[in-house]
Amino acid sequence: MSAITRGRERALAEWWLLFDESGLVLRVVVLQSFGKILVLRAG
Repeated sequence: MSAITRGRERALAEWWLLFDESGLVLRVVVLQSFGKILVLRAG
């Protein structure tokens, strides 16, 4: 991941902007017994 972000971690809002510009949709799915996962799909 650091190769893509040039050595820094992106905030969730930054990922949303990045994927929105690319036509992809980022969604946060909450799993009650496990936590959260991020799902990326074509827009």
